[in-house]
Order: sequence, then structure tokens, then C-alpha cells
Amino acid sequence: MELFTEADHLAEARYRKLLREQPGFVWRRFSDGEELMAYVFFPPGHRAEAAAPSVLFFHGGMWVGKSLGDFVPWALHLAQQGIAGIIPMFRTRGDYEVEPMDILEEGREAWAWLHGNAALLGLDPARITVAGSDAGGLMALHVALPGHPARWSLFRKKAPLPPG
Repeated sequence: MELFTEADHLAEARYRKLLREQPGFVWRRFSDGEELMAYVFFPPGHRAEAAAPSVLFFHGGMWVGKSLGDFVPWALHLAQQGIAGIIPMFRTRGDYEVEPMDILEEGREAWAWLHGNAALLGLDPARITVAGSDAGGLMALHVALPGHPARWSLFRKKAPLPPG
């Protein structure tokens, strides 16, 4: 059974094209020259002094895929409402053989980059929201719980409930 239709593949291609048309900023550079980009969907007429609110989106992909296009429709919609949408790239286990905790930490690093550069981008550092889907939702949770490394993992250590 095919999980994705031809229309799904066409939509993903269209979203990736829209993503590449947005301003891109290198948020992390590795010693081997590899760069991770963050694509920003600014509100129309955005100015550096605007201090706009923003949403940092973490895509899903079960640690192996790159679903960068997932949040393009949301970022476009929010930009029309005066809210910047930011979609960062991060390494995946499938492409880089990194461990899940390394990927989660990249989420925190992407947030720290955005927070540190908010004024230069015309964003309000006090109004950055994080959001994600699938593994990206876990990254957003990891970012939202500063000072509590992997606190979310405590949930899976509880004994299961007995059957009803």
C-alpha cells in the first residue's frame, strides 16, 4: 500500500521550492564546511526594527528523513498575520549517523542562534514560540524545558498501567 500519493510528492516539491525562495541564514557551520540553514518567512514589508513575534518550527522525519517542507504552509500563513516563521535544517540520523540526543541538542542550538540574532532579524527575542511534528515535536519539547536535559524521557520510565 502506497502511503504517499503523487499529489503528496508534488506538494512536498512545491513547498521545498517555496522554502528555497525565502531568505536563508547559516545557523551552524561545521569544521568540514557543512552548513545548516534556517529559512525565515518574514511578514510582508518586514523591517529590522519591527521586533516581530516568531515561531521556530522543527520538522518531523523520525530522525531519518528531511521533511523541511512540512511547515511551509504554516510559515506562509503566519507571515501574513505578522508573525515570522523559521524553519531550520538539522542533521538526521539517516544522513549523518548522529545520536538522538545530539539531534535534540541541535534544536536547542538553533533556538539559541535565533534568540541571539533576533534583533538583527527584526524579531522579538521574548516572543519566540517553538513548534514541531513527530520527532520535531520532541525537539520543541526539549527546547521548551531548559535546564532539564531529557526530562521528557522520565515519562517512559514509569511502570505501565495494568490492563483495565
